[in-house]
Amino acid sequence: MSSDYADILAQCYRLSRLGLLDQAKSSVSILLDAPEDAVPKPILLDALTRLIWIEFHRGHHREAAEVAITAIALACHLQDPAREAIARAYHARVLCEGNDIIRAADEATAAVRIARTTEQPLPQSIALTILAIICSPLGINDAGVDLAREAIELAERSGDSEAIAHALINDGSIHADYLYRLGSGTAEEKQGFLTHAIQQTERARRLASAHDDGEMCRLAGFNLVEFLLMADRREQAEAVLRDSDLHTENASPRGAIHLTHIENLLQIARGDITGAIASLQRAIDVYIAYPFIELAVFSSGYLARALAQTGNFESAYYEQERFQTLSRQLRDRQGGAHLRSALVRDQVNELRAAISIERERIKALEKVHADLQAEADRLLQSSLEDPLTGTGNRRRMTAVVAELNANATPYAILLLDLDHFKAVNDRFSHLVGDAVIKTVATILHRNLSEQADLAGVAIRLGGEEFSVILVTVDQTAAKAFCERMRTAIEHNDWDGIATGLHVTASIGLAMSREGADDASRMALADARLYRAKHQGRNRVVADDVTVG
Repeated sequence: MSSDYADILAQCYRLSRLGLLDQAKSSVSILLDAPEDAVPKPILLDALTRLIWIEFHRGHHREAAEVAITAIALACHLQDPAREAIARAYHARVLCEGNDIIRAADEATAAVRIARTTEQPLPQSIALTILAIICSPLGINDAGVDLAREAIELAERSGDSEAIAHALINDGSIHADYLYRLGSGTAEEKQGFLTHAIQQTERARRLASAHDDGEMCRLAGFNLVEFLLMADRREQAEAVLRDSDLHTENASPRGAIHLTHIENLLQIARGDITGAIASLQRAIDVYIAYPFIELAVFSSGYLARALAQTGNFESAYYEQERFQTLSRQLRDRQGGAHLRSALVRDQVNELRAAISIERERIKALEKVHADLQAEADRLLQSSLEDPLTGTGNRRRMTAVVAELNANATPYAILLLDLDHFKAVNDRFSHLVGDAVIKTVATILHRNLSEQADLAGVAIRLGGEEFSVILVTVDQTAAKAFCERMRTAIEHNDWDGIATGLHVTASIGLAMSREGADDASRMALADARLYRAKHQGRNRVVADDVTVG
């Protein structure tokens, strides 16, 4: 039965992401109205946290806050810090939009602290995204940027597309709405902020569209339209708004208000100043009542400029005064908030320092992991490699042959033995013998690398014995390779190692199709090598035919 409830919860998430909030709430109601203890508590808690999100986007802030308090209490009872952090973060977002900015900041910082104890990227990302949103109205833009960047990294680690899109959208908004529009800086710096905002928001829109997340796609799309208009790119802005994947008919009440805002901006951009003035005058009161104070501030600024453009300077003056008042409210949303914002800044900076320490710890752990992985790779390589020659060893040969057999790939196996090698050691010393072994390995590698139509692996079996595995079905090509190898060894300038030194090799060749298993193939190649030795050495034997 619990799987049925999990399916209902998944359906709720799908509907809410599409923006079908009434249907999504109905799915939640099924879970909340189920008999007591019928729904597993984690599923019930996830349903409550999603309901906060749903009510927030429906514009029902009081209901969203009540649900958040219930969710937080249940998470505390269950001792589930990850879900508690998410519920507190959503509660902070509701408080922020409801003009209770200081309580919102306190709740968001608490959410971040709790999320950090879980070491899970998703709750940390959600909490940091909300805290970054709250920082900018308080004028703590530097912290907002840092927290937004950290939120994106954590969201990407979590793999949750909604969290990634939300973090990217928020980062874009901080750079466009606060650093570009309201912040200080040179013209070049501010242009860089706007360019960054457009890039991040476009990334979010593509991601949300790819995951059928209509609500995030619309939020990113509406923001992108506004940012493009700020950059005087009206045609691109209109193209984004026409994009069918925005599905504006499904916009949530919050999204619908946002849509009204950008339609007003497009009126101004198209030169319909009279129509824009009428629309903006109606819209600002709606934004204040919602409350959507940021849009009220920005729209009031647009309206003041539009009135001035028409020559209505008296109305423009009064609108500019309202713009200044709303701007102050944006930075100081309740009595005494400005004085207490210093305390919030201290909290945020303390968190930033802790996050920085944590990030360095993670980097150090990642380096240790990378070093351990490199050492493991080195040990694995050494376990498959002959230390004298750098060729593969018997373990490598076994692994290569097993892979070829598993993939039904035809191959040839050749066994190569240096002729009279004991005499080389006895006459010239073991040091010279080692130099001969290494030189033969070099010749093997060189000849393999020169064969454009043949892939192969060189193996040292031990002592003066080598093998080469050639990936080929062509027996003639394999024989020709063996003969080139034999000739290359015979005609090598061995005097460079020791005067009077001369080295030859005998080779036995077998094709994989000639044996039923690895042992029989190796035995066949070995028998042919023995025949090459018996027939006078310095020759290749394949198919009972002697070459050379």
